Amino acid sequence: MQNDNGMQTIEQLKSNYNRYILIAVIVASIVLTIYVNVILGVEAVYTHFFYIPIILAGIWYHRKAVYLAVSLAAAHIIIGFIYTGAIVPSTLVRAFMFIVVAIVVAYLSEARYRLYNRVKSSESNLKIIFNSVYDAIIIHDVEGKVVDINDRMIEMYGVTREDAGNLSIADDLSTPDNPIATLPAIWQKVMAGEDQLFEWEARKPSDGSAFHAEVYLRRIALDGRPFIMATVRDISARKEAEEGRLKLARYIELLLESTDQGILGEDTKGLCTVINSSALRMLGFTADEIIGKDMHNLIHYRRKDGTPCLKEECCIHQSLNTGKGCRVRGDVFWRKNGTPFQVEYSSYPIVQEGVITGSVVTFTDITDRVRAEEEVKDARRQAELYVDLMGHDINNMNQIGIGYLEQALETLRISEEEKFFITKPLEALYNSSRLIDNVRKLQAVQEHIIPLKQMDVATALEEVIAYYSHVPGRPVTINYRTAANCTVMANDLLKDVFSNIVGNAIKHSRGPVTVDVALERVTGGDGTFCRVTVDDNGPGIPDDMKARLFARFQRGATKAHGRGLGLYLVKTLVESYHGRVYVEDRVPGDSTKGCRFVVELPIAEKDNGELARSNGPLSGWHGR
Repeated sequence: MQNDNGMQTIEQLKSNYNRYILIAVIVASIVLTIYVNVILGVEAVYTHFFYIPIILAGIWYHRKAVYLAVSLAAAHIIIGFIYTGAIVPSTLVRAFMFIVVAIVVAYLSEARYRLYNRVKSSESNLKIIFNSVYDAIIIHDVEGKVVDINDRMIEMYGVTREDAGNLSIADDLSTPDNPIATLPAIWQKVMAGEDQLFEWEARKPSDGSAFHAEVYLRRIALDGRPFIMATVRDISARKEAEEGRLKLARYIELLLESTDQGILGEDTKGLCTVINSSALRMLGFTADEIIGKDMHNLIHYRRKDGTPCLKEECCIHQSLNTGKGCRVRGDVFWRKNGTPFQVEYSSYPIVQEGVITGSVVTFTDITDRVRAEEEVKDARRQAELYVDLMGHDINNMNQIGIGYLEQALETLRISEEEKFFITKPLEALYNSSRLIDNVRKLQAVQEHIIPLKQMDVATALEEVIAYYSHVPGRPVTINYRTAANCTVMANDLLKDVFSNIVGNAIKHSRGPVTVDVALERVTGGDGTFCRVTVDDNGPGIPDDMKARLFARFQRGATKAHGRGLGLYLVKTLVESYHGRVYVEDRVPGDSTKGCRFVVELPIAEKDNGELARSNGPLSGWHGR
């Protein structure tokens, strides 16, 4: 803006000077004309003085010179008339010539002025373009001296226009990391007419900071002289993006190589575009042998029975056509050596901006897994055979032994000491039959043979309490308290849950035993559920045994040393009903005062929640 104001001031002063000069020349011309013509009496030369202001006016004021020429022509005619007393033809001719000269000079001056303005406008436009481009532009002479720069160069390098002429490419505008020694050879190639494009580590002289630059050198001619134009582009952002992409590519490659799954990519024609080392190892190929090849024809051309696998029927090919992913287990891929191996694979399309551009296939060699599954199936069949054998044949033999021993106790007249030797094996046979029964029930639960249905918890408890209320040779008291009827989703084995718990409470105690059974409906953060508690006054369970009590084959340090699966069966059944079971001290903090077993089962959704027979919140204690 200051430059523009300065130019306007100069133009204004120039216009004023021109006006003063022209007025002075006009006055001088008139005075000289009068002096030469009137005083000296010389007529032939005086009119030449008038051409001077006319030409100057034509140069400076263009068409306005015609007005001056007309005025001077009129003055010439008047002066001639005064001098001769008549208007002679030569006077008119001279006056006409004034006007003609003014017109010619004005026309030529206007043409020159228009041409000058066009050149000046073009120069201004070029300067605007020169300073508006994104790249820095540096004009060098053949010696490498900076002769001109654009505004972008000032901004990019942080220099002033005055300092730019003293800067050296090697010393000031480049970091030491660059191959400075190659600059002379590059310069010679450019001078020979070979354009040069290269990347360079540029340096800002202002603060010494560096940035990545792309430099383009080209020889140009200005006013017939050779110059070298350097175009410099800051590519720091691009280099950072490239480094980010390279880092991401390395990370993706690391991910591909860090899995034991085979991973490969295909284009829309089914040609392999990328494959990881796990896939190459399983298939037996090298990368060069598989990249760019049709994967279906290479590894999936036959089924495991040897029949052809058509490409149209292939899941991988279908995912490319339909855009839907698929997963297949039990198919085979074929190795380079022609041998198949069983795979589990998935194929999903790669979609970019709504267009399928390929697919990604992941696969795993499941040969060992399939073999292990077959071995597990064989072992399960063997176990089922043993369970059937134990459940039928062995149990039948137990029943025969139980029958004879029970008959011996009833018919033989023997002492109590002698009866002991009969009751002990009889008890062992009872336990053996119970164990067989529990194993069969566990098998039924784990194989989901017995479906769930709505079961009334109170009914199951009452049947169990009725059974254990009369134990031969043991004084047993069972108190039962119920607050509400509860319906849960269970099966006919629900009674076994409570039978095992109540039976253990009696079996693991000495002398008279009291068992308290309570049933209530509880609502908490997990919803509404049925809670059954079974308390006994037996020896209790140590804290270190509570966590392991329901584990398979775990036993506490109690009087009984059974071989059954009772509590493990309880836990398995309760969890199959989506409930939980745990044990705690009957008297909090004292594990020697008996224990409390807690069973919680979720209420069935269709349970109407009717109150128990007492129609009150608690029906009291009922001794059995």
